[in-house]
Amino acid sequence: MHSTKQTAKFTQISELSNKSCLRSPNIVLKHNNMSVTDSKQIANLFSDYFCKAASDVIDQIQPSNGSVQYIDSMKVKSKSFFFNPFTVPELYELLTKKLNCKFSSGYDEIPPFILKKCLHALIHSLVYLVNMSFAIGHFPDCLRMGKLTPIFKKYDSSFLENYRPITVTSAFSKVFEHAFLHRLHSFIEKNNIISSNQHGFVSSKSTT
Repeated sequence: MHSTKQTAKFTQISELSNKSCLRSPNIVLKHNNMSVTDSKQIANLFSDYFCKAASDVIDQIQPSNGSVQYIDSMKVKSKSFFFNPFTVPELYELLTKKLNCKFSSGYDEIPPFILKKCLHALIHSLVYLVNMSFAIGHFPDCLRMGKLTPIFKKYDSSFLENYRPITVTSAFSKVFEHAFLHRLHSFIEKNNIISSNQHGFVSSKSTT
């Protein structure tokens, strides 16, 4: 018990002092048989590498005919997916439950715990913005950006392939995401769209 409390205290102090273990040390990369130390060049190399890695994974995914057949055979009650506007109490309750209290922040340097603390003062504006996003069918471009940190895995730290990305988006983007997911989930449940064979990312089910 004592050890657990000490660990929790250290984690909290580490976050408050902004010395999270996710921070990478000064990185020196090898590229085209040369050492790269310039921070801007390193950032561009990581950006190109991670984008290409994601594209390569997508290209390797084989299409599933079973999924297509299942979707074609569905008898959906409503083929129109309408985003009902949120009320102030509804969105406030949703965000109170869903927003976490982490100290990590996106590019705007506003951590989720600050947003949650100020939710009572911001909720009317957030409801207006979320409903406006639903009405015009547009997710704010500024909330698509994230703060990416390359995390060293193992082996040689000078090679790009030995890093994995962690991206932290704006806490405000989470507001829109939670609102969208809430409406989408309601539509999916109402129309029984998810197959009984789906186990990943489904409540009360597991892939293990």
